[in-house]
Amino acid sequence: MEDPREGPAPPPPEPEWKDIPSRVNHLTEDTFDEFMKTHDSVLVMFYAPWCGHCKAMKPAYMEAADELHGKNARSVLAAVDCTKEKSLGTKFDLEGFPTKTKNEGGLGRVLVDF
Repeated sequence: MEDPREGPAPPPPEPEWKDIPSRVNHLTEDTFDEFMKTHDSVLVMFYAPWCGHCKAMKPAYMEAADELHGKNARSVLAAVDCTKEKSLGTKFDLEGFPTKTKNEGGLGRVLVDF
C-alpha cells in the first residue's frame, strides 16, 4: 500500500531537444560561427528548456525544418540552448525566450532579429 503523504511520483525528465531526432541543427559555442559561415540562410531559435513559449514552438519548428529539408531548400533551421550556451545569449543581447534570428548570405552575422 502506498503512503498517501508521499504524493505522486514526479514525472520523468523530458529528453533534451538535441536528443530528439529532427532536422533542426543544435548549435553550441564551438559550432555556431562556423555553421553560420557555411550556410547561406539560417533561422536560429535561441531557447531555454524551461520556457513554455519555447516548448510550444518546438513541434512546429521541427516540422518546418523537416519540410525545408524535404524541399532541398537553401535555408536551414538551428537552435541554441541558452541555458548551456550562455555566451551566445550574451553575444546577441537576448532579453527573452524564444528569440529568433536570421542569417543571410553565410556572413556569420545576424542581419534580422524577430
